[in-house]
Amino acid sequence: VGDTITVIATPSDGQTYGEAQYAETTVANTPPVVTSILVEEGYQAFEDGIYYFLVGQRAAIHVLVSDDDMDVNQGNDELRLQIGGELPPAVDGWYISEYRDGEFFLEATLADHGDPYEATKYYTISFCAVDRFDEGDPPLHVAVTAPRLRMAWVDALGGIAGGSGASGDPWIITSGTTATFQLTLFGVGFTPGVLPHPAPVPLVGGGPAIQTVFYSLYDYDWGPNPDDLLIEDATTTIRFFATASVDWKADGTFTLTANADRTISGSHGHTGASWEGDRKELYFSIWWWLAPPGNFEEVS
Repeated sequence: VGDTITVIATPSDGQTYGEAQYAETTVANTPPVVTSILVEEGYQAFEDGIYYFLVGQRAAIHVLVSDDDMDVNQGNDELRLQIGGELPPAVDGWYISEYRDGEFFLEATLADHGDPYEATKYYTISFCAVDRFDEGDPPLHVAVTAPRLRMAWVDALGGIAGGSGASGDPWIITSGTTATFQLTLFGVGFTPGVLPHPAPVPLVGGGPAIQTVFYSLYDYDWGPNPDDLLIEDATTTIRFFATASVDWKADGTFTLTANADRTISGSHGHTGASWEGDRKELYFSIWWWLAPPGNFEEVS
């Protein structure tokens, strides 16, 4: 900016030269350049060039811009920010500031990315500061991890006459016997505090804390009969592992009693009349509260 470029043109008809002509111009405008992209604390981890966020975390990004020709009336008094790629979903949308103090500022509270088949979704975002011309910049890589249940299994701890729990080799509970089981859950997501401590405990819609997982146990009934509820809303607390996606584990124990009428009883009810037979088909419903207030997610 400020340099003067001079061009000299001498006309010629192929035989003689005419009088040299002079033209000059002074450089008045150069493209703004994104000099750096700064992600504030709030992300859960930074690994392999990717900033990992959890649903519910605040994302704050500073896009620093350098421009050496911001004189008034040059046509670029107000820079604008062009965003390429896809920003992660936000609870109330993204706040994007005007250009001031050498930067643009973006802020949002991240929302669930909405893909039930992927615990973590990745986003590549590019920022370009624009006046009269465009100037590219390196992309920013962001990942958002939503709460998901990855695996659940049951172990028999005592009171079992035989069997391994597999569909072809079921556990056998003899009449009058009370058996103890342990349910273990593995999942991903949620926003923890200082690992490995449990998550923060804001109340959601008057419901319980987000660190609590609930499970209920049902007996599947064929036909029009409603499924029998054996255990209702038992609770277990999440424990976190220090990973970018924040894997978590939760486990709890429950007991079942085999009755003389060929029913099985839990803490809440039983599997129904004896005409249903000896074999019981039990399943879990597992759920937790999610923001915004009043929402919850349920998996079976």
